[in-house]
Amino acid sequence: MYVCLCRGITEKQINRQIALGVDTLEKLQKQLGAGVDCGNCCDYLQQMLADAGISAAADDVIE
Repeated sequence: MYVCLCRGITEKQINRQIALGVDTLEKLQKQLGAGVDCGNCCDYLQQMLADAGISAAADDVIE
Protein backbone atom coordinates (compact mmCIF):
# COMPACT_ATOMS: atom_id res chain seq x y z
CA MET A 1 0.00 0.00 0.00
CA TYR A 2 1.24 3.48 -0.80
CA VAL A 3 1.58 5.70 2.25
CA CYS A 4 3.17 8.77 0.66
CA LEU A 5 1.56 9.40 -2.69
CA CYS A 6 3.75 12.43 -3.44
CA ARG A 7 6.92 10.32 -3.38
CA GLY A 8 5.45 6.88 -4.10
CA ILE A 9 6.62 5.47 -0.75
CA THR A 10 5.06 2.19 0.31
CA GLU A 11 4.23 0.76 3.71
CA LYS A 12 6.79 -1.99 3.04
CA GLN A 13 9.58 0.57 2.49
CA ILE A 14 8.67 2.39 5.69
CA ASN A 15 8.51 -0.83 7.72
CA ARG A 16 11.93 -1.80 6.35
CA GLN A 17 13.42 1.49 7.57
CA ILE A 18 11.79 1.06 10.98
CA ALA A 19 13.25 -2.46 11.20
CA LEU A 20 16.67 -1.01 10.37
CA GLY A 21 16.43 1.34 13.35
CA VAL A 22 14.80 4.48 12.02
CA ASP A 23 12.98 5.64 15.13
CA THR A 24 11.64 9.15 14.49
CA LEU A 25 9.41 10.82 11.97
CA GLU A 26 12.24 13.20 11.10
CA LYS A 27 14.54 10.28 10.27
CA LEU A 28 11.86 8.67 8.10
CA GLN A 29 11.47 11.96 6.28
CA LYS A 30 15.22 12.26 5.72
CA GLN A 31 15.69 8.62 4.68
CA LEU A 32 12.71 8.24 2.38
CA GLY A 33 11.39 11.72 1.71
CA ALA A 34 7.97 10.64 2.94
CA GLY A 35 5.89 13.43 4.44
CA VAL A 36 8.01 16.33 3.26
CA ASP A 37 5.87 17.49 0.34
CA CYS A 38 2.19 17.86 1.26
CA GLY A 39 2.46 16.27 4.72
CA ASN A 40 -0.82 14.37 4.48
CA CYS A 41 0.89 11.09 5.35
CA CYS A 42 2.65 12.34 8.51
CA ASP A 43 -0.13 11.18 10.82
CA TYR A 44 0.02 7.70 9.33
CA LEU A 45 3.83 7.67 9.54
CA GLN A 46 3.58 8.55 13.22
CA GLN A 47 1.01 5.79 13.68
CA MET A 48 3.34 3.29 12.00
CA LEU A 49 6.11 4.31 14.39
CA ALA A 50 3.72 3.99 17.36
CA ASP A 51 2.57 0.57 16.16
CA ALA A 52 6.23 -0.46 16.16
CA GLY A 53 6.49 0.68 19.78
CA ILE A 54 8.20 3.97 18.93
CA SER A 55 6.89 7.31 20.14
CA ALA A 56 7.39 10.13 17.60
CA ALA A 57 7.23 13.70 18.88
CA ALA A 58 5.12 16.15 16.89
CA ASP A 59 8.04 18.57 16.65
CA ASP A 60 10.03 15.98 14.68
CA VAL A 61 8.18 16.98 11.51
CA ILE A 62 10.20 18.74 8.84
CA GLU A 63 8.26 21.68 7.45
